[in-house]
Amino acid sequence: MKKLMYIFLALPILTGCKEKKSTGAMGGVPTPEISVTKPIVEDITLTKDYPGYLTTEKTVNLVARVNGTLQSTSYVAGGRVKQGQLLFVIEPTLCFILVAYVMWEGR
Repeated sequence: MKKLMYIFLALPILTGCKEKKSTGAMGGVPTPEISVTKPIVEDITLTKDYPGYLTTEKTVNLVARVNGTLQSTSYVAGGRVKQGQLLFVIEPTLCFILVAYVMWEGR
């Protein structure tokens, strides 16, 4: 009796192991074909962008020693200047009048 029971239990397992045609997961719809490619190996440059603020190390306040009107500036704003470089040209007539007046008073 036990042999017969083992045969009936093994029969569904053996019939389930039979090789079947592949019909896909949906039961009648064939499995779609996919393409596979190899990756491209190249050198890349890694860059990172960070937000930030720039400030100057040194600032200079320019104050005129005499009154007058500016005729021209001899530098570019934000550029570098050297010691002794001409920065501004002031209207010479008022400057000469003031120098002459100071020299006249100093007599």
